[in-house]
Amino acid sequence: MNSELKILVCQDSLMFGGHERMFLSLVPVLLELDWLDSLVICVPSANFAFLQALDQAKLPRLRVRQLRYSKVRGEPYRAPLRWMYRREMDTVLSEEMPALVLLLQGRIENALVPMLAARKARIPIFSYLPMAHGTSELGYRNFTPAITRTLDWIRSYYYRLPDGYAVPSSAVERQLRSRGVTARIDVVPNVVPLIPASSSRADVRVKLGIALDERLALFIGRIDRHQKGLDLLIEVIARSVPVDQRWRFAFVGDGPDASWLDDALETAGLLPQCRRINWTDNPSDWYTASDAIVMPSRFEGVPLTMIEALLHDRPVLASEIDVFLDYLPREGLVRFDETLNIFDALNFICSASLKEKYAIATTKIRAECDLDLSRRLFAEAVNQVLKF
Repeated sequence: MNSELKILVCQDSLMFGGHERMFLSLVPVLLELDWLDSLVICVPSANFAFLQALDQAKLPRLRVRQLRYSKVRGEPYRAPLRWMYRREMDTVLSEEMPALVLLLQGRIENALVPMLAARKARIPIFSYLPMAHGTSELGYRNFTPAITRTLDWIRSYYYRLPDGYAVPSSAVERQLRSRGVTARIDVVPNVVPLIPASSSRADVRVKLGIALDERLALFIGRIDRHQKGLDLLIEVIARSVPVDQRWRFAFVGDGPDASWLDDALETAGLLPQCRRINWTDNPSDWYTASDAIVMPSRFEGVPLTMIEALLHDRPVLASEIDVFLDYLPREGLVRFDETLNIFDALNFICSASLKEKYAIATTKIRAECDLDLSRRLFAEAVNQVLKF
């Protein structure tokens, strides 16, 4: 019998984003648990970015196990029927015999097959979850009321399976409670280290090819048309008249809809006002060069880009969703629809009248950006599930 005490981490998405990066910053505290012998992380073999990040981390007593299968569309419906994936997870659990299965989930439909396998094997389940929105909140227009009700009913079952949760904000805790979750929920704030720009604002602008008298609105992050609301943003820019020639837009990032964004900017005739830049390992230069950050997301957890923006003392123009209501001034939240003139909104959030309110938001974020505290909270949450 295997007497080694392990945590088995399961991630079955092909994405590598802020949630995975935050998890990697928390991993060291798990490896310091006095009862833990080793940590095994299961990642799809096709998730090259996550596998590379794990390899670069070079953490002790951590082993990576690659999975053949990954999450697919319609996973809430399909998970109970994915027999080959389930067989793979049953094999992993029987070979590893973990004391705990930790699910690294984007939403509850991530890692459902590992969740079901762990529940059948009666292994405690812990979910690290950044979002728990209802289906109607996700903004999918092709979902009929019947589909929405069915998905919420199915998800309500999955939400009851974990023995404990760690979430990045009180907003997500409220989402889970509204889904009927009664298990313990611990709030573990997301943390971003403040990396200064490579030089002064003026020098950074020269380096990036931005005129000194230009006003720059920045979208930065994963290029995801639906979740990040990029389709809404492009429509708003295109119909906001009169055009304010002082403002320019930069889209910095990579993602599944990068080619769509290039085509959409060209089709809308926005190339004279907008730039598309691939992701950079030094985003601080872009924050420093910008005047405002734009976040038109339909749904979010606690986006690292919002934290980075506030740490760089930049105002954020964001959509009216719960997480932004918890962190940003109400005056900076808008609906990205036909009623919005984005140039007026950008000028307003950059005005002196809102400077103090954004300063308060920045103070709150800086108080939460304590990596040691987040690590301790995460370790405590894991221990509570196992009652260590």
